[in-house]
Amino acid sequence: MNELSPERRTETTTLQVEHFLLDKYVPISFIINIKGKIFYIHGQSGAYIQPPTGLPNWNIIEMAREGLRFPLASTLRLAEKSSDNLFTHKNIIINNDGHIESIDLTIERINSPEALKNLFVVSIIPSTLIAPELNTSLFLSPSLPSEKDNLEHELYFTKESLNAAIADLEISNEELQSSNEELQSTNEELETTKEEMQSLNEELSTINTELQKKIESLSEANDDMQNLLNGTDIASIFLDCDLKIKRYTRQAKNIFKLIDTDTGRPLADLTSNLCYDNLLNDAQQVLETLIIKEAEAQTRSKDWYLVRILPYRTTENIIDGLAINFININKLKVAELYAHQAYLMTAIVNTVPQPMLVLDHKLCISLVNPAYLKNYGLNHDDFIGQSLFSIHNSAFNTAALRDLLNHTISHNQAFTDFKIDVLFPLTGIKSLLLTGCSLKLSLDIPPHILLSINERPSS
Repeated sequence: MNELSPERRTETTTLQVEHFLLDKYVPISFIINIKGKIFYIHGQSGAYIQPPTGLPNWNIIEMAREGLRFPLASTLRLAEKSSDNLFTHKNIIINNDGHIESIDLTIERINSPEALKNLFVVSIIPSTLIAPELNTSLFLSPSLPSEKDNLEHELYFTKESLNAAIADLEISNEELQSSNEELQSTNEELETTKEEMQSLNEELSTINTELQKKIESLSEANDDMQNLLNGTDIASIFLDCDLKIKRYTRQAKNIFKLIDTDTGRPLADLTSNLCYDNLLNDAQQVLETLIIKEAEAQTRSKDWYLVRILPYRTTENIIDGLAINFININKLKVAELYAHQAYLMTAIVNTVPQPMLVLDHKLCISLVNPAYLKNYGLNHDDFIGQSLFSIHNSAFNTAALRDLLNHTISHNQAFTDFKIDVLFPLTGIKSLLLTGCSLKLSLDIPPHILLSINERPSS
């Protein structure tokens, strides 16, 4: 037969000693959870718990013997509601099949190791104290108890259960009173909060009304501004600091090919009808220097625009991009051209030594050259704006001449050597030869007549 090695013998002896000490000195114990479910039993526990009839039930409260169930349940409920770790219930009288016994019950919360955390150790320690009012000798012969003894036993256990229930109810009542006070305090806080919420709701309603009025006012101002911009017939484009489109007026569509979804697109991505290659460079320069820049540019359809680039300032005087305005100056250009042509015509007419008049489409005098004033006397201002047929006492007022001049204007047809005798106040009767032609200064300006006057030689 093989002998154990010294190490194995030592290990076996140690385990035996540990088991001996556990069985002899460690009380009967149970490892349970807060609901009473048993996970482990140490020691001979049959005197204190007994499996119930029917399906297996490992709940310690259901299995507890008479007298132990109520103290165990109440102590376990106390452990559930309290943060303490140790709970003790002393001098509990239990009846084990007629054998009466006094025990001390302890329930201790397990905090370590982690695997057993929040479980409880229920320990049952026998007590030497026996209730004086019970005659324990009667329980030694359970076959001979009297009816009186049984009633006394039942009454005692009933009292114990009732006392435990009363204690439990007192604890519950205190907890309910505390909860009721907390609920009352919470209710008062809720009432205060409700009043504050009502006050806040009224303030919010007032603010909402004010904001609604401001929104309506801003909407009206926006409509007014939009109508103003459209009424000025000025094309405008508003850019951000990255030269991306923020807004534009409808007239801008005549210059750039814009659609509603172009908001946010760079201006450089858009196709322009304007012959202005330096627009982006000038816009960037204005953004950097904040100096307004103006330039005249013509579209491919021959329309002239004054392009004005200026910084976009907010009400807080913050630069938030650019505003580019395109002002149609077609009429100004026509007027400039007319003025230039009129200047040239005046210079030519004034330098000719032959008497000449310039008539407008109503046959009123627009220009008199110095040769005419020298030959036929009168001041320049006496002629300007006067009808040809009213000067010199209506000396030129003949039906033939009127028809000829009207025909010249309407048909753009020149005439030469129209004979007419005119009585001049200072020089007497003069036989004149009139030569005229139509002057078309511009498409937008009615034609004029250049009338040249020669005297017929006397026969």
